[in-house]
Amino acid sequence: MMNNFDVFLTQQIENEVKRQLAEAKPKEIVKETTIVKENLEDSLKCYTVKEVSKFIGIGESDVRKLITSGELKAIKFRTIKVPAIELYRFLQDSTGKDFTDILG
Repeated sequence: MMNNFDVFLTQQIENEVKRQLAEAKPKEIVKETTIVKENLEDSLKCYTVKEVSKFIGIGESDVRKLITSGELKAIKFRTIKVPAIELYRFLQDSTGKDFTDILG
């Protein structure tokens, strides 16, 4: 049984494959497997709170507040990690939002 993240990840991968195939030039279609593999590996990366903080340009404590509020989903192994695909989703879905009430 797949959990929500597995379903989400599968959908994102399928959408990315379709998008890349639609945009691929004839030469790139030959490399289709490599392109998909590279993008899959990129989407499976996880970032630390510090890395997310630097990437977005906000403080680490603010990243933690976004995680605590549920706006940004994370995984806790020994430390908190944010999957790249979740960071991408957050940035896409948050365009135009005001997080002042969460970040203070």
